[in-house]
Amino acid sequence: MTSGHGHAAHVPPMLFLIYVVWGVFLLLASRRPAAYSSFLSFTMWANLAHVLLMVVQATADLDRYWSKFLTDIPFLLILAVGIFLWRPKSTGSSV
Repeated sequence: MTSGHGHAAHVPPMLFLIYVVWGVFLLLASRRPAAYSSFLSFTMWANLAHVLLMVVQATADLDRYWSKFLTDIPFLLILAVGIFLWRPKSTGSSV
């Protein structure tokens, strides 16, 4: 079963739920960042990886996806940098 855009109709609701759960955990992390430092690191690196892939894909089809450089890419970069600045710094001396 596909939607009118050629995508499987079950994919958007599943992705939506993943982002809802991710958002709930971000809200929990905002109250106790130290307790969620691994989650914050994962979120930061996942967004950076997403941005890098999006830059490559948008550049490959610039006529169609030029707007990604004004919308999605800066948004995800701001999110990743914000988490980098917000997450707790390691206090241990181990590398």
